[in-house]
Order: sequence, then C-alpha cells, then structure tokens
Amino acid sequence: MTPFRRGRGAAALFTALVLSAAACGSGSGDVTLEETDDETASTTTSSTTSTTTTVPLGPFAPYTGEEIDADSELLEQPPIVVKIGNNRIDDSVEALTGIDAADIVIEERIEIDATRFFAVFHSELPAEIGSVRSGRTTDVELLPAFGTPILVYSGANGGVQGQLDAAARAGDVVLAVDDGRGVNMYRNREFRAPANLFTDPVDILELFGDEAGAPEPLVNFITSADPERPAGEPNDGVTVVGNDDVSFVHVPGTGYVRIQNGEVHATQDGTPIVVDNLLILETRYNRSEIYADSVDAATTWWGPGHVMIDGQLWSGVWERPETSDGYRVVLEDGTELLLDPGRTWISLAPEGSYDFAVDAETAALATIPPG
Repeated sequence: MTPFRRGRGAAALFTALVLSAAACGSGSGDVTLEETDDETASTTTSSTTSTTTTVPLGPFAPYTGEEIDADSELLEQPPIVVKIGNNRIDDSVEALTGIDAADIVIEERIEIDATRFFAVFHSELPAEIGSVRSGRTTDVELLPAFGTPILVYSGANGGVQGQLDAAARAGDVVLAVDDGRGVNMYRNREFRAPANLFTDPVDILELFGDEAGAPEPLVNFITSADPERPAGEPNDGVTVVGNDDVSFVHVPGTGYVRIQNGEVHATQDGTPIVVDNLLILETRYNRSEIYADSVDAATTWWGPGHVMIDGQLWSGVWERPETSDGYRVVLEDGTELLLDPGRTWISLAPEGSYDFAVDAETAALATIPPG
C-alpha cells in the first residue's frame, strides 16, 4: 500500500494555471516498482546488470507519514480536531494542555491579529486536551479535507453554529460540542472561564467514533520511494507577528521550537511545542459576515507558500482548489515539496505578517533541556 496523495490530478492542472515556470514531467526510464509478498523492490535493468533496492510500502500514518503496521487501527480511526485557545487576555496560554501530541496544528487568525489552534489528534491521544474554545467559519472550510472528522469545540455563535450544523448534515464533520453536563468536556476551576474547558479524546473517540469516517490526509510526506528532495535555502527560523510575537527557531536534532512573547511556548506540564515541518501559507482574510469583530481565512485557491524542514527553506505556491482537498506546496518547476515524517505546524499568515529571520535574543531561548 503506497501513501495516499491528495489532489494529484485536479491539483496538477491547477498548478499549471498558477505557475509561470514550464511544467516538469516525471522521468520515464526503465525503473519499476514490483510488489512481493512482504516487500516492494525497485528494480533497474539493463542488458548486462540488475540491481534491487528495498523500499518500504507502508502503510503510513495519515497525519505524520510514519510507517505503521498493516493492521493498525489508525487506518480507519477518525481524526479528532480540537479548537484550542491561545489568548493571553484570559488563561488560555497558561491552560494549554495536550497540544504537543497533535499530529498537525493549523494556526488561524480569529479576530484581526489574535490566533487560535485547529489541532488534529490521531496517532496519539493524550489524557487531556485544552483549553477547548469556540468554532469559527474558517473551521467549516478546513474540516472536509479530513474526511468526516470529529470536531471538539465549546460552542459557536448562531451563524457559525448554523454553518457547522449544515456541514454535519453534509457528512463533513461529526460535532462534539460542550453539552454543559460534563459528558463531552469538563471545567477545571483552577482557570478562569472561558479558558477552563477540557476534554478527554479517548472518551470523545468512544462517544463519536462510530459516526465519523476514516482519515483523509491533509499533506503529503516523503518516502524512500520518492525522488530525493531538492536542496532548500539555509534558514534558522521565522517570526510571525500578530497580537503575540511568535518565532519558530530551528534547533538541530530537535526540530522547530515555538517561542511566544519572549519564552518557549509550552504546555501546563512544561512540554515545549516542537514540530518537524513548518508551513507558512500566506492567506487572505475577510471580515466575517456573521460577526463583525471576527475574520475568516480564505483556505481554498492559492498563494505564496513556504516550507521549513531541518534548517532549510523552500518557497513556492500553496494550492487547495476545493474544501475536500488537502494542502500542497508546489515549487517553481511544478513539483510538490513533500514533508518529512513527523509533526507539522501550519501558519495561515496574512501578507506582511512574517519574516524569515529571528533575532539573537529569541534564538537563544530555544535551547531545550535534555529529557
């Protein structure tokens, strides 16, 4: 079983429309992939020689790209999306719990410069996640890319709730909203409302898993069967400015460490936020028609897209033609930049809000103590 790649057909045509570079066709040599009972061999033949190289077939975890057992329950287990707070005005930052276990986090703007986390949990379900916050119109556009995921959220205003209800009727999502009875989620009185709502994803999966669908990948990961990734530009980090000053600093052998407001951004128990793949997708925001103080991201179509992996930076175009499609970043030659297996952070950043530089004082904060 090879990794599932979203949008290869329609998106390839779409890429041709948005890139000015000439299309780059795939190589047409005499290399073939042959499946055996327990492995796949890549065999190159000529009139005199024959060599065989073993490449893994997978299967692969949908949201980390890591190889898993063929009978793994992850192949059918629905993803759980939790809306998590990131607000320094209330206790959201201090209450942060479980996000270090998320396979993918999408950071979206919610009110001009304030952000919130759309966190996708699948390969690992922590004991607790929070603080759980409200759903937004941007979520409605993102959810169909995951198949029929479970959305855990504290509630929404009437207009957004109507959109979410319509998405649920269309089969795009299963809604796990706070019912106020402590069933889907519960309050921790150590924190101030509204940043004191938490959930147990294992319970959520048990309650709603049968209604949800099998996972659909959002991004594509590289495997040993893919061509070698082209070299990127050396780069040590990026700074994104909104209500909070946020930097991601590359620490060799560790990943990208998130720094927020002058300190390592960590969960309640002191676990720092560290990711393997970092995507900065320049995104247009529109004033919400439902709530005047809110903004909605335009998550379909295309825009400047940047990928950071292991101290290297690639820039191209992100594309997502339909809400059912995942995200792809396409380079100038028309090829997709495939991610490393591991955890991924996606920042939906407005134009002019980011800079691929980190000051020395911020970079020095990113030292992660061993253990």
